[in-house]
Amino acid sequence: MIEVDATSEVIAIDVGGTFTKAARIDVRGVARSFAMVPTPVAEGPEAILELAVSLARSLETPNVIGVGVVVPGIVDSSKGVARYSANLGWRDWPLRDLMEERLLHRVNLGHDVMAAGETEMRTGAGIENGLVVVIGTGIASVTVLNGEVVKGAQGMAGELGHVVVRNQGALCRCGNRGCLEAYASTGALPLRFRDLGGGDADAESIVRELSSDSFAQEVWSQAIDCLATALAMVVSILDPGKIVIAGGLSLAGEALTTPLSASLNSKLLWRASPPIELSHYQQHAGVVGAAMQFYRTVGLNDFSTWSPGLKG
Repeated sequence: MIEVDATSEVIAIDVGGTFTKAARIDVRGVARSFAMVPTPVAEGPEAILELAVSLARSLETPNVIGVGVVVPGIVDSSKGVARYSANLGWRDWPLRDLMEERLLHRVNLGHDVMAAGETEMRTGAGIENGLVVVIGTGIASVTVLNGEVVKGAQGMAGELGHVVVRNQGALCRCGNRGCLEAYASTGALPLRFRDLGGGDADAESIVRELSSDSFAQEVWSQAIDCLATALAMVVSILDPGKIVIAGGLSLAGEALTTPLSASLNSKLLWRASPPIELSHYQQHAGVVGAAMQFYRTVGLNDFSTWSPGLKG
């Protein structure tokens, strides 16, 4: 049995479709070290595994009691298996066991957006009834109802990125057409910008050029409309009290929340829209959640002293 005391630390790793983030986080929620490196998606699952192992080893100290890892897609946490990820290219990957063999630590495997939602619920936005939307290379969400995270019958709830917002629209990595993720993710924005004739640019550059570039404005306007369309569906069905935006695109700030709120209002004329807020953790909600999930496996359930945001 793993014992937790005031000196305990957990290595937390959030594997994303663009970047992998890692931190060593103590029992007070303080990050003692942090790293962010590109995810070698093109090199395949084995390279991603080796990156995660390398990051964990680089953060090792005698106080580390285990490793929390979160990944996108479909995750079977009880078996420690990453079932499927359109953005990382793996199927039925026994990630927990593979990492435990290499690191000789207990490893907990979770879903990145579920972890982010738990982080917001327990420390950040203090959500009792709400929706956490994480927008990065992909898009997913977590619904919190009466203080509980909704996981669904097969643990697959929240795949907001694969809600169809344009009939026969752009091709998504999942194989379908018109998915939200194909229009509003940080992975899709550069592709759509280039297709319009805007050249090569990442999502951050597109946001930066909104005041002067017509291609950026068109891509952004379409992304906002698609996001609002998907969110209007969720609001109509689940009635969340607030919507919290996390992930890399949350760094756009008011350039995202202001037009998104207006577009959502225009699609919900029959009722008031819930407020849209930015996550205190921004793109770090997943890595904090990975630590939190591990601590819960060893009996730590009180995170009331953890401050919102990645503190270090």
